[in-house]
Amino acid sequence: EDEEERLFLSLKPASPKEIRWIREKNCLQIVASQARKENGIRMICEWLGISLKEAAAAGDSAEDQEMLKLFLTPEQESDSIDSVTDNNN
Repeated sequence: EDEEERLFLSLKPASPKEIRWIREKNCLQIVASQARKENGIRMICEWLGISLKEAAAAGDSAEDQEMLKLFLTPEQESDSIDSVTDNNN
C-alpha cells in the first residue's frame, strides 16, 4: 500500500457524521462534516452585513460547485455547473 492509501483507509473507522474527505488528483482534504464552502460564504456575508447579491465567489474544483450555485439565478441553476477547469490562470 502507498502512503495515501494507508491514510485513506485509516479514516474509514471515523464517523461520517464527524468528518468527510475529498480526493481530487493528488490532493486529499479532511474536514469537519459541517464545513462546507457554501456555509462559509453565508457566514462571511452575515458577519459583513451584506447579502449574497453583494458577494462573489470563484472556484476551480468539483467541491466548489455547491458554493457557486449560491450565485446562480433559478434559470442558471437549472442549467447546472457542468465544467471544472484544470487551471486557475
